[in-house]
Amino acid sequence: MNYGTFEMHPAVWNDGEAWVRYGATGTDSDWRNIDFAQIMMGARPMTKDDFEQAFPALPPIPKAAFHASLKDLSERQRNLVVEVMANHPALTVEEVLMAFGM
Repeated sequence: MNYGTFEMHPAVWNDGEAWVRYGATGTDSDWRNIDFAQIMMGARPMTKDDFEQAFPALPPIPKAAFHASLKDLSERQRNLVVEVMANHPALTVEEVLMAFGM
């Protein structure tokens, strides 16, 4: 897992998926999945310790983040799944995917 900032916002990414926290409401819906190429071109990496020190009160990354079932979805579809899960926390990724026929 990699940590840093993207456009001055906290960002977390791995080898194929990236999440950035926009907004300040304190909910996991503030996290947005962004195109991996964008993070590779614009991220400013940080150590995990520096990241946690700079952003001590971040809400958790959505349950859908870094979920293997979402890797083939578009950014828009992934964000839709994240939004639905934020509004219905008892649902699993698989249940949301099935509901939308994904």
